[in-house]
Amino acid sequence: MNWERLRGVGPFERRDDDVEVLLDVTRRLLRAATVLEANRVLEDPRLERFSDDTRSLIAEEAALVVERLRERTRLAAEAESEPLTGLANRRSFTRALHAAQPGDAVVMIDLDGFKSVNDRFGHPVGDEVLVAMADCLRRTCRERDCISRFGGDEFAVVLRGCDETAARGLVERLARCWAEAEPLIPFSAGVGACLPDEDPSRALDRADADLYRSKRADRPAVLLHIEP
Repeated sequence: MNWERLRGVGPFERRDDDVEVLLDVTRRLLRAATVLEANRVLEDPRLERFSDDTRSLIAEEAALVVERLRERTRLAAEAESEPLTGLANRRSFTRALHAAQPGDAVVMIDLDGFKSVNDRFGHPVGDEVLVAMADCLRRTCRERDCISRFGGDEFAVVLRGCDETAARGLVERLARCWAEAEPLIPFSAGVGACLPDEDPSRALDRADADLYRSKRADRPAVLLHIEP
C-alpha cells in the first residue's frame, strides 16, 4: 500500500484497527495468485468504513496488482504454448508424458506431404493447414488431454484414462473431422498405450513406431491413414 499517498487522503485517522485492515488487505493483494483472488480482496466488507477517496486509492493499488497478475498469466501461457496453433508446446507435452499413468495413451499425428503444400502454395497456406489440424484435434480430444504441436508437421497427444482401443477410436473421429475440413493433404497417426512398470516414454516410442508402420502400409488394419 502507498502510505505516502494515503496520508494525503482525508479524512483518515490512523486508528490501530484501520491500519490493521489496510495492512491485511495489502498482504492479501500481494499474495493473490489470480485476478479472481485480487478482486475478492476488494470485496472485503471492512473496507466500507473508509472514505470514497481511500477506497479509490486502494482500488488503484489493486489495479496494479491485477495488471501484474494478467501479465504473469500471459507470459506463463506463452511459455507453455506454441504461438501459431495455440496448442501446448513440446516442453508441455514432455511434462504431461512424464506424468502419464498406465491406462493412458499417446497418439502421434503426422501431416503427409506437408512440404509439398509449402512448396506449391507458400508458407501462409501451410500455416493454415497446421491451424486446421489443431482445430480438429481440439474438437476431437477432451479438455483433460494434452494436445501439442510436437514439431514441424507433427502433433502429439497424451490421452488421459484412454486405452489403446479408445485411442484408435479417437483417431478415427479425428479422421472424420479432417475429411470435413476438406484438407489439401492426408495425415498418418500412431497409437501407443502406457503400460505398468515402464517409463511413459515407451508409449511415445510405440506411437512413433505405429505411425511409421501406418505410413508404409497400403491399407492398415485400423483407419490411421486418411485420404482427403
